[in-house]
Amino acid sequence: MTMIPINNALYLYKLLKQELGYGRQIPLSDVEAVLLADDITPADLDCTDIGALMEALPEFVKLTVFKKGRIFATIMPHADFDQALEKIDEPTTADKAATKGKPWKRKRSSKLLRPQKPQHKEAPAPIRTESKSETEQEPEPIPVQDSEPEFEIAPKVIDEPTSKSTSEVAPIREAEALDEAVSETEPETKPEPDYSWHDYPIPMPEAIPTPNISLNITYAPQTPLEEPSVPAQTFAAPSQVEAYIPVVLQSTLPQDFINEVLCPNNLLKKIYELAPINTNALELLRSSWNTARTTGSLFGTRSSISFALINCNQTTATIQRSKMPGHVKPWEVVSVVQSNQPILGKTPQTYCASDELLITRVTARPQTSALNELATFALMGSWENIAATLKDFAPTTTFLPTELCSYISAVFYRAKQSGTLIQASTGDFIACNTGLLTPFNQVIYLCFTPSAKKSSAKITPWQFAGFATTQTPGLGEKLTNLPQLPPAPNFELHANVLSITPEATLQLPTKQIADMLPDSILNTLPKQDFIDACNKSLITAQYNYRTATPVYSTQLNQTLVALPVDATGLENYALILKPSENTYELANVVSRIVARGAAQVISLELPSWLV
Repeated sequence: MTMIPINNALYLYKLLKQELGYGRQIPLSDVEAVLLADDITPADLDCTDIGALMEALPEFVKLTVFKKGRIFATIMPHADFDQALEKIDEPTTADKAATKGKPWKRKRSSKLLRPQKPQHKEAPAPIRTESKSETEQEPEPIPVQDSEPEFEIAPKVIDEPTSKSTSEVAPIREAEALDEAVSETEPETKPEPDYSWHDYPIPMPEAIPTPNISLNITYAPQTPLEEPSVPAQTFAAPSQVEAYIPVVLQSTLPQDFINEVLCPNNLLKKIYELAPINTNALELLRSSWNTARTTGSLFGTRSSISFALINCNQTTATIQRSKMPGHVKPWEVVSVVQSNQPILGKTPQTYCASDELLITRVTARPQTSALNELATFALMGSWENIAATLKDFAPTTTFLPTELCSYISAVFYRAKQSGTLIQASTGDFIACNTGLLTPFNQVIYLCFTPSAKKSSAKITPWQFAGFATTQTPGLGEKLTNLPQLPPAPNFELHANVLSITPEATLQLPTKQIADMLPDSILNTLPKQDFIDACNKSLITAQYNYRTATPVYSTQLNQTLVALPVDATGLENYALILKPSENTYELANVVSRIVARGAAQVISLELPSWLV
């Protein structure tokens, strides 16, 4: 293993901590992108690839190998390095003396450990090694009077013309004497014929072994994992949830956000300005914190932690330990920042599409939502890892991490509301049906086990144990021991949801239409044109039943209808209708991404306008 200088290791620790944060499982490609952005390559530290570089930093890098060779790196806290970085920022004795106007009082301070960026090195070129036989067969140039040189190919030295000078003949006689000395000790071999340069068939040289130097940025584990013979049969459930702030620090994090974190009035005012109208700022902070903590999207240091605010357009809040001694609340919100672009290495914001169907610019976000219910029920971990785990069971699924978060949250919420969360009689296992199948038509279940940390169990009593079928080792046995296998999620699909009859009418709340439309459309599309487009969409659905798509709303715990809207500027939006007998009331106008996520909960077979 390559030994990394401690100054370079401190520099890498500082860089990765700032860009990636603690405790999150990051693909090696993302780690490599952070290093390349800072003009650092593994070759600068005498490592063959990014995997070898991460292996050389075991003090603060933990490598996790998943199935099919997927490798993730986790940046772990390093107390000594953190202390060294803090000392660098502290003023020295000379600085303190200078501020007091006493520059002569200087005390020689101890030598501090400082981060040093690795020097850039050129990639080593492969070294060509020549064997003894090849050196003997290598042609030796012989000077001649012609303009085009001729070379001797055979090891036997040919006779030169008598017109050669003595200095040219002397090396040839020495070579003949050397051949005679060798022939006395070696067995006699058949002399090779003499060929000229033009009629000699030049043989291809044998393959020369190259040194074991790879310039490809790949990582092969020492013990590669074998592919399972049957998909979704060999998944081993993790012993604890990973990819969030390390478990050893969970006891120090706020468990009850409202009672343990102080938010100043100026920052509350800023949240009110950024969030939708009628949003409870404290409730938004609490739900966003619970979601980030249980899904592994916290980032920062031990004493300064940032998380994304739900539905606030790339807005992050940062909390720090209170510096006021004896303060009632040990933590406080210190900043609320909105960014136009997502930060490199940060987990994309999670959401549940079924929670968003009825949210307008003036409606307050409901106190209970599917994502919040899941966040307060179990520690989930990174959705990137959860999506990779699901791929082992259902290789044909095409869920992105954010889409899988939306789907699992809605399915879990529906199972909890309908009483189909089945718990073991021993109280140490809970499972629900995901509605997904393996390629062998085996039902995939979502499994939970009790939280491993007692301090976390106050808010999140369970943790994600993995996906499983009845044939999965370990979790499969617990499934079969349940009082009954969890049934598939049941959604009420009445006839007026699946198809719209020709007698159906559309009710439009004209006073609330302005609250449903985005600003870009509200300022350019006349109100009457929008009403005409809605009526046209209903008529199209009456003649083509495939246009009407059932969608699930967690706020109403009910199935609604989504229709495409054909109007200028609204090609990427959908109408959400609330059915009642032969009447459909316009409930909201949402993006097709939200409509797609809410429709996937009911059926993965989507109409063409949502694909």
